[in-house]
Amino acid sequence: MAVDRNVFSWFKVWFRSTPYIAFLCVFLLMTQTPRLFAQVDEGAINGTVQDSSGAAVPNAHVTLLNTDQGITLDAT
Repeated sequence: MAVDRNVFSWFKVWFRSTPYIAFLCVFLLMTQTPRLFAQVDEGAINGTVQDSSGAAVPNAHVTLLNTDQGITLDAT
């Protein structure tokens, strides 16, 4: 019984192209999903400004300071 060499031709093509397919998959993953690998600068701060008796202070001026980046945010 003779072995036909064309039977394994698909295996040779697949084996040769596997590194290219893997590179393409990794490249598409990295370019299509950048938010998976980065931090998002979104957030919220909620609260009430109170005086020493616990009463809310109307129209209080609040300043937020990010000491790492030197960014300030003023709010009333």
